[in-house]
Amino acid sequence: MSKHVLWLALLLAASLALAQEPGDAGPFMEMYNSSGDAALPKIRQALKSGTPMEKEQVLYLFMERQIVELVPDLIEALLDATVSPRHEDTGWASVHHQAATALCLFAQRFDGKNLEARGRQAYSFFDDAGIGSASRRKEVHDNWARWWKQNETAITGPVSVPMQKT
Repeated sequence: MSKHVLWLALLLAASLALAQEPGDAGPFMEMYNSSGDAALPKIRQALKSGTPMEKEQVLYLFMERQIVELVPDLIEALLDATVSPRHEDTGWASVHHQAATALCLFAQRFDGKNLEARGRQAYSFFDDAGIGSASRRKEVHDNWARWWKQNETAITGPVSVPMQKT
């Protein structure tokens, strides 16, 4: 009997170790922490065409680490209607909804404007419960793309272009 109890305890411990916690960037945090910018192509690919869980993990990574290089990728994720995993009620129904929240938090750190000041309707899916029709996703996408175009240089700094020899 004790062998069965031990086996069940080991099985339970292993399943808990593999469980995804809400708000966890999963393997992408470890990948980014160990490889830095070299991990960005894999992270971008996961956001673009990964599983719903991988997309969620990348969005949590961005929310925690504020990786500026991923901002254009998050703007593109605003068009992604993938349904988010339902661990518990996180408040995000879809990838585009979580991406909009992540961008709002990022932008607020930069310019100090919260969602109310920025414009709920223009920059989030809050008023439509995160569902977002294709036209709404495009509208929010275009607003964030415009915001990034206006603020990218101030956030990332000017691009240095090497002088050509004449």
